[in-house]
Amino acid sequence: GGEMYNCPRAVWFVMPFDGTIITARTGLGTDGTSDAYDIIFCDRGTDGLPDESTIYGTLNHPGGASAPGWEDVDVSSLDVELTSGDEFYYVFKPANGSTPSMVRDVSGDPSHNAWFSSGTWKTSSLPPYHMRVVVEDDSGSRVELSSWGEVKTLD
Repeated sequence: GGEMYNCPRAVWFVMPFDGTIITARTGLGTDGTSDAYDIIFCDRGTDGLPDESTIYGTLNHPGGASAPGWEDVDVSSLDVELTSGDEFYYVFKPANGSTPSMVRDVSGDPSHNAWFSSGTWKTSSLPPYHMRVVVEDDSGSRVELSSWGEVKTLD
């Protein structure tokens, strides 16, 4: 659907059960595929946008993807444990000096998107960003949460 550059993007998720975020999945575009970016998990603020004053975990990902497409990053070391119904954001933040691009769908519900511009978070009307998270419960069951609010069982 298109590529986006140079500013933080975020997607809002709702935890489907008590569990842990184990993977951040990002659809990288054609430019800057090997560039570094930060993966941040934070609370959904009262305004419905990312609340970076309540950060659950940050991973400084050095990059290294060799081609465009989905990149899975293991974030289990962050120990981000949430309870059923918790609302949170996955923030994709290009590292200083890097310009990774991320892709988005051609169409779809943009209600879970946010982007950072001019010093503040804003809602985005673009189709869903290619950002997903994989979460796991205590029994080892895994599901993928999509950027348009769907849950896909991986088992």
